[in-house]
Amino acid sequence: MKVKTLIALATISAILGCGHSFQRTYTAPNYTPTAMRKIIVAPFQNLTFYPHAGVIISDLIATEFIRKGGVSVVKREQVERYLAERKMKGVIIDRSLATAIGRALKADGVLYGSVSEFWYQKTKDRYPDWEPAVGVNARLANVKSGTIVWATSTSQSGSAPFTYLFHDSKEAFQNVAQGTVREICSSLLGY
Repeated sequence: MKVKTLIALATISAILGCGHSFQRTYTAPNYTPTAMRKIIVAPFQNLTFYPHAGVIISDLIATEFIRKGGVSVVKREQVERYLAERKMKGVIIDRSLATAIGRALKADGVLYGSVSEFWYQKTKDRYPDWEPAVGVNARLANVKSGTIVWATSTSQSGSAPFTYLFHDSKEAFQNVAQGTVREICSSLLGY
């Protein structure tokens, strides 16, 4: 009986437990999520080979903020217009530029960062032999003080064989991207 139970538990663990999530977060001592009533989610820098990964992640984050409520999100088009008017389209957004954009668009905070991983990574000794992986580095600048009040480095991968029985690889990848974004937003908003 014990052997059958152990085999069943091992099988369930193998089906549900393949993949990983990693998050390191900094929160300033004086940061309170409720102080950020209006947030800009700037287009993230794309450090991957996947086209538009930065825009995809920043749009997913903005959508998650809207879904969770509690903050007003400035439209990405407004940020892009601000940058285009200053002939800065495609520039890397740093803390200084983030706070300048925030002041101009009357926001409390600006979330900016980069996408470091947005593809499939090779796995060892498991089926499938690849898994979707997403890595994001994000920082929240307080527009009033110009300081970073929150930062995270988050990555997630997923390779549960069970997922591939009922979903195609694109859907599995979307699940990993959405999971990464949910972790970021939950940490940032505090709920």
